Amino acid sequence: MGRNRATTMHSFFKRKRDDTSVEVEGLLPLEPLPLALLEQEYHTENEEQHQTENEEAEQLSENDERQTNEPIIFRGVEFLQRDPASRPQIWQYPPNVRDEVRRAYMQLGPMQPKLNEYKPSGKPGHQRRFQFSWFKDFPSWLEYSTSSHRAYCFYCFLGNKNIKKRSGFDVFSAHGFDHWKKVKNGERCAFLSHVGCSPCSHHNNTVRDCHAILDQPTHIVNVMEVQDNKEKERDTLRLRTSIAVVKWLTFQSCAFRGHDETPESRNRGNFIELIKLLAEFNPEIAAVVLENSPRCSKYTSHQIQQEILSIYALKVRQYIRQEIGDSKFSILVDETCDASKREQMAVVFRFPDKEGLLQERFFDLIHVKNTKALTLKEELSALLSNNGFDVQNLPKLLRLHVYLQLIRLRQAKGGIRSKH
Repeated sequence: MGRNRATTMHSFFKRKRDDTSVEVEGLLPLEPLPLALLEQEYHTENEEQHQTENEEAEQLSENDERQTNEPIIFRGVEFLQRDPASRPQIWQYPPNVRDEVRRAYMQLGPMQPKLNEYKPSGKPGHQRRFQFSWFKDFPSWLEYSTSSHRAYCFYCFLGNKNIKKRSGFDVFSAHGFDHWKKVKNGERCAFLSHVGCSPCSHHNNTVRDCHAILDQPTHIVNVMEVQDNKEKERDTLRLRTSIAVVKWLTFQSCAFRGHDETPESRNRGNFIELIKLLAEFNPEIAAVVLENSPRCSKYTSHQIQQEILSIYALKVRQYIRQEIGDSKFSILVDETCDASKREQMAVVFRFPDKEGLLQERFFDLIHVKNTKALTLKEELSALLSNNGFDVQNLPKLLRLHVYLQLIRLRQAKGGIRSKH
């Protein structure tokens, strides 16, 4: 007889795994997974999604850093980039033009394209799209990029200062938002959360700042401009007085400067004495000239006098050039020394006017380093070229006469004929 097995309590209570387990050679028995591994599998999907988002954010930040090194030049409203994903950030512009760029963008308004179908985003089977009706719910600030297929905030873009406060602070201003399942989600709506329920939220503060930029009368520049306009009127009257004195002295061939122009002098020269004469008969002029003018803008210095004279001389030369036009002309050249013994060349044009009468006009007085024939020829060629004269209108015989005349001025030998 076979040996009887002892009946024990364990024989009635056995695990089902023990009854159905099959031992396979070479395989270890299965063990239950730890709780940590189960949680890791549970959160793997979310972690992969967050990792993808972080990689995209890092790539966008790298693009922003790369764009920062590129100079941004504001050339006008018509040259602004409208697409929110492609346009430069406001802080990339020079500080002195940022408000001008903001005003230009506010004239254009937010980018709200109406497409037949917006690109979906999300996992296959759970994809969602941007809806055009959202523009009606948030008409003043909501934007959509046709290149990145994301949503942006128009005002937060205008107020972006490149100050990283916390993670995700610049989603609506720089990187863009595309989690459409979080839109129209009641109180948790991402768009409502971005606006904020407080009047002092970041979005609402930025909106007020942007509207303040358009309020031109309250700008500090315009407030100061009221005082600047009065100062400009005084400066203009002071400058007009100096111009009038220069004009009168020039046409009367009078000297400008005096031997002693200090305030204690009894005769400070024709220029200053004539200003004093005008001030005696005009209280408005007396209130802005000489001792009543700022020290840095009296408009009586020798440099100012020379600059006004040079402007008058330029106007005269332009008039003579228009008077000659395309007519044939000849040139009279003479050489002399001024009071300081500097060599100078006088140039006179001789030409027929519209009525066929011969006219002579003194054109310029040129200081030269020497009076050699080659030097005078080069200076004369430069004068004709700079004032737009065509040398072909100077007949060959006259051109040869001019060159021979230059040679005879200093009895130079050679140089001119070999050049022509």
